[in-house]
Amino acid sequence: MPVNSIGQAFRNAANKLKITAYNSVLVSSANAIAKDARANASWSSTIPGAIEVGESQFKDFVGFITVKVDGDKAPSATAFEFGSGEHRTKGNPGRYPIRAKEDGGYLAFHWENEPPEMANAPHLPDGRILLREVMHPGVEPIPFLAPAVLKNLGFIRRKILGITAKELRDSLGVDVIYAPK
Repeated sequence: MPVNSIGQAFRNAANKLKITAYNSVLVSSANAIAKDARANASWSSTIPGAIEVGESQFKDFVGFITVKVDGDKAPSATAFEFGSGEHRTKGNPGRYPIRAKEDGGYLAFHWENEPPEMANAPHLPDGRILLREVMHPGVEPIPFLAPAVLKNLGFIRRKILGITAKELRDSLGVDVIYAPK
């Protein structure tokens, strides 16, 4: 085997080891974020079960992994992460219509301090008012994912610095000292 081939084989093996080491950081970091996000959203019956960790990927020695919320399992997750309507932190704030699901159908609400102009609207025997649509003010944000990312940044930095120091030590024979916060 020519010297170039042996050298290339060693480089390929070293690169594979580096990817394996960094992959473990990606996966453990994403799992830590997902765990904390689930705990942060424990008030919801749908959001914790909709938080998923994707497969790690590498392209040109840059690693990627996703922590996401499956919108089909938790359709209101984005509204709670960023707020909605007048309370939204992204996009244009404002009220939005909520309409009855069926044409000709109604929404039914208990309305404390019902405005006088609603006195002639249809009501159910239990006092709920029947409306075809309402202009909803939205919900206040209750972030669960962003705080989980922020909480884990120090952990992720320490893991990356540790692997980088080890790779420099192993590759160059240089001791690298870092002081994690």
